[in-house]
Amino acid sequence: MPPPRLVQMSQFDQEMREHRKLLLSVIDEHRDGRGAFDDIKEGDDLVLEEEPVYPPIDALRQRIPPTTVQGAGGWIYHSTSFGFLKVYHFPRKLAINIVEAPLFDPLILITIMANCTTMAWTSPLDADDPTLAWKAELLGKLEWVYLYIFTFELCSKMLAYGIVMHQHSYLRDAWCQLDFIVVSLAWLPILFPAIFGNMSAIRSVRALRPLRALKRVPGMPVLVGSILQAIPALGSVAGLTGFFFLIFAIVGMALFKGVLHYRCDEAGEDSGEFCDMEQPDSCYVDGLAVPGRTCKYFDENPDGGTISFDNVALAMLPVLQAITFDTWTSPVCAAAHLAGRMRGRGSSPATSHARPTRRALLLPLAAHPFSRRCST
Repeated sequence: MPPPRLVQMSQFDQEMREHRKLLLSVIDEHRDGRGAFDDIKEGDDLVLEEEPVYPPIDALRQRIPPTTVQGAGGWIYHSTSFGFLKVYHFPRKLAINIVEAPLFDPLILITIMANCTTMAWTSPLDADDPTLAWKAELLGKLEWVYLYIFTFELCSKMLAYGIVMHQHSYLRDAWCQLDFIVVSLAWLPILFPAIFGNMSAIRSVRALRPLRALKRVPGMPVLVGSILQAIPALGSVAGLTGFFFLIFAIVGMALFKGVLHYRCDEAGEDSGEFCDMEQPDSCYVDGLAVPGRTCKYFDENPDGGTISFDNVALAMLPVLQAITFDTWTSPVCAAAHLAGRMRGRGSSPATSHARPTRRALLLPLAAHPFSRRCST
């Protein structure tokens, strides 16, 4: 009898073992956030646990109702609400049926969209126009309608979900926390007018109401959650970017600290053209002196003080403008224009000298390719 044939499976077994480790690590990470290879042992079998299936909310009509039910949207109702209401008790069962009603979420979404429309329709000039008194009255009544609807939604969900004592309760959900903050702050000026009546910051929280619609847009909660989860991983990138901002801000402050304050004065007005006090002809036009046009020190930096290299904090703003290409031409042209003045561009040959150190520092910037598009 011939000996049995031996099949070499070592490579296959190795690959299966590696796949098993990888799958176990992924399941562990998604389940409880542990490390990738924690608690993995050689020879462990991969066991996929099925999610428990709970009876639907219609089971609450049975003679012996269950203690845990699951809605059509996937929300699980269990434990107690307000410390004593089980899912089969009438007040909570009624609230569950209201929240799970097919028209509940569309009604709230329509209310949010209508509220956004009325907020966009509001104008601060309406109070000064007597002919628009009807508009202010209508918007005031609609605000009460919206507030009542949102309060009804909040109370219904808190009664159906429970407040905070167990999983799947109202305040354990981030979107519900947003709803709670918006609705609660809307009631504060009404319930406590002496304390919160004049706080415009609390009234401005109404602008957060459109964010409540994101939860009801299909796929939007997953997208927002993915973005929020990616933010911590971007911390190192933000730190590196801030470090480069700091370096270039220090370089800009070393090159241009204080020099942007010197600009040509035309009859007491700032012309926006940079000059040098050591060059009397830096404010000349076509090499000719213009009466009333002199080089003067202005307290404010160009563009309302946005282009400034007086300190590192202010110098980061032009760096940010240059990186994001948001109005980057103003700081680049200002620096190139100043560099040109320091080199003597536009000045007479007899007075085109400047201090060698500053001229050497500003010379490379004047040769920047973008500076050719700036008028000097």
